[in-house]
Amino acid sequence: MKLRVTRRAATQIEKALDYIEAESPQGANRMRERIQTLFLLLTHLLTQGN
Repeated sequence: MKLRVTRRAATQIEKALDYIEAESPQGANRMRERIQTLFLLLTHLLTQGN
């Protein structure tokens, strides 16, 4: 199963990451990793039917 993100949501996520990156590039990288991990977890849970 694939998790789909709307264009609007993707744009909002990117804008938030750009905002964070302006203050803290490392913070933006950590947040990007957290979002990716969350998407992987959600995909796994949806596949398992939980």
